[in-house]
Amino acid sequence: MTTKETTRVMRFTPEMYMDYHVRRMGIQIEDIGVAPTVIMTWFTRIRESLTSAVNGRVLSNAPFRHAISGEINSTPVTIVQCPIGAPGTISHMEELIVCGARRFIGIGAAGSLQPDNPIGSLLIPDECVRDEGTSRHYLPEDAVVCATPTLQSRLVLCAQSLGYPVSVGSHWTTDAIYREPVSDIDRHRESGVLGVDMETSAMYALGQVRGVEVANVLAVSDELWHAWNPAFGSDALDAGLERACEIALAATV
Repeated sequence: MTTKETTRVMRFTPEMYMDYHVRRMGIQIEDIGVAPTVIMTWFTRIRESLTSAVNGRVLSNAPFRHAISGEINSTPVTIVQCPIGAPGTISHMEELIVCGARRFIGIGAAGSLQPDNPIGSLLIPDECVRDEGTSRHYLPEDAVVCATPTLQSRLVLCAQSLGYPVSVGSHWTTDAIYREPVSDIDRHRESGVLGVDMETSAMYALGQVRGVEVANVLAVSDELWHAWNPAFGSDALDAGLERACEIALAATV
């Protein structure tokens, strides 16, 4: 083993942490009850809505809060509310993978960079501009990260069958919500980037490294192509998030 390879051996891993967790709880991994398909969100209201839709039960043995499992049309699904930002989201995903998760659909919000996607519009990010730090711990800086093609196509087909328009395209993810310079926004907008959030590129990178499916559906919460126009808590955003929920649930079946 080379010196470089030695430095890449992790002192502790998700598998090690979950082994510690289940031994401390006196249970098996299977007792946690994570389904192969996980829908992730960063909104309490969306988590509650999804919980109702799947007749969910709380996973009391999970190592994190706000984890629920249920069924949609007899298909098992787990709902997880994650902390905002890539680091917390990725740590949850790592642990969920150890518990048996193999497919992740994220339902979140994004700032829109394009006039064609106003408040409440739905975006399905594909190739990402990686401006967050977490993915760099998984892949080189020049690596391309994208949604899992089969899952992304499934989401698009479900949206079409429900009659909901979606925009599919490149997407920007950043760690620093208050450090989005106008010059960067303009540059990304001119290159066709649809939106910006704080998790997607890291999620896609993890999916590629761990060999699990990942694709997100994001509702536009604010407009950035002109003077900032926020609409958090608006009817238009709420309607967009509900449409995203319907698409995600349809894609699990």
